[in-house]
Amino acid sequence: MSVLSTVHTTDGRPARVSPGPATCEETSGGNSSSSGRSASPTPGPSSSPKTPLTLSRKRREDQREPPAWFKEFSKKSLQLQETLVEESKRKNDLLEKLLEKL
Repeated sequence: MSVLSTVHTTDGRPARVSPGPATCEETSGGNSSSSGRSASPTPGPSSSPKTPLTLSRKRREDQREPPAWFKEFSKKSLQLQETLVEESKRKNDLLEKLLEKL
């Protein structure tokens, strides 16, 4: 499964990303020759520092406190699991007593 990310231009707007190979216009902002041939993308000085910032922002988002609804959901889920375990033990005990009588 691949993860898609949004590419931004130097002024912060989302950039147009095509599924094919990148051309000079797409990677350098359009100030290249108009030959129209595909070229290998060369990261400019403005694109290099954005990657660590994006990764550190993602790490901060991952370390945030979970929302209140998630905490409540987790608590109720744990309570239901404990109830299921208790009921299973009780049923197993009853089945063992029935088997002993047979």
